[in-house]
Amino acid sequence: MRFVFPALLTLTTALITFWYSEYTKKYQSLFVTSAINLACILILTIAAYFWEGPSSSITKLKSSFSELYFLPYLILNILYVWLWFFLTTKKGAAYTGIYESSYVIVLILLGVIFNQEKFDLKFFIGAVLVCCGIILIEMK
Repeated sequence: MRFVFPALLTLTTALITFWYSEYTKKYQSLFVTSAINLACILILTIAAYFWEGPSSSITKLKSSFSELYFLPYLILNILYVWLWFFLTTKKGAAYTGIYESSYVIVLILLGVIFNQEKFDLKFFIGAVLVCCGIILIEMK
């Protein structure tokens, strides 16, 4: 299980990104890709509702609206979808995925600064390798 879930997550993300790129290039429509994403989110929401139970789900949902970062989270998700669409139509899925993978560095900084999280040497080496990969791919 230690390697199965990360491997499945990687494979799933790669396949979704590949198919997203195909839809984006073929239809050149933000509406089509957003509608597909909305259908997936609705299916997942219904499944999560029944899995967690009605009383627990609704209570968590109500309390989440009062969180300070709810609105920025919502706005950033919208921005995320727009950026993925435009970058994918211009550069393709592979380059967009490389751009997105640089979030590791920002996430490390946010985690350390705001949550006082600690990370070990293996994690640091992985983050450095991701950055080196981005630099190598972007070199001409």
